[in-house]
Amino acid sequence: MTEKYMDLKLEVTEKYIHLVVKGYDTYENSLSMWKQTVTLCNKENLFYVFGESFRVNPVSVLENISTYEIFKKAKVTNKFKIAWVDHNSETYDSTRVAETALINRGINYARLFKTKEEALNWLLSE
Repeated sequence: MTEKYMDLKLEVTEKYIHLVVKGYDTYENSLSMWKQTVTLCNKENLFYVFGESFRVNPVSVLENISTYEIFKKAKVTNKFKIAWVDHNSETYDSTRVAETALINRGINYARLFKTKEEALNWLLSE
């Protein structure tokens, strides 16, 4: 196993795509994760995504700001609605920076939550 491994599981449910990611957060891993997610969403014609992160490393502010660029490259557009839970207390604040960077660029369809319940309530609300 390499130092910067990522384990990604994507599952189609009736109402959303469930994404679970473990391992290291890097630009390349994030881009790969979102490209795979977008491909599955397009195939299933299902654009609600519930993501759960169990990543092991907080990333820099600069890397988190690049989330906008990753979304553009992976073709994550406003047809998506993404609810994200970061289960690692050591990476949560870092992930919050990514959410703020997205919001500051007008992306309001991706949100970070502390619990699965909060995330799914928002995701599945009209």
